[in-house]
Amino acid sequence: MAQKPIREALAKQLIADCWPSEIPGKPDIKFAAIGPPTKLENLEKNHPWLNKGKIVAKVDELFGKRGKLGYVKVADSFEEARKW
Repeated sequence: MAQKPIREALAKQLIADCWPSEIPGKPDIKFAAIGPPTKLENLEKNHPWLNKGKIVAKVDELFGKRGKLGYVKVADSFEEARKW
């Protein structure tokens, strides 16, 4: 079977969109994909949930072992994730 790497944000969006409505427990998936043209100042306006609790920041490089390489940060606030 052919395999094609996809970004984690797209995978989470596919799960949320394809979750059958008759099955209880639909995940409340919130994410913000950030790239070179993204202005960090606008993220808080576009995604107000960023300032409500802990967030996980990940580098999406389409390979495994991100945790071992230090590419994952569990931050107490958006400001902490921004500094990372």
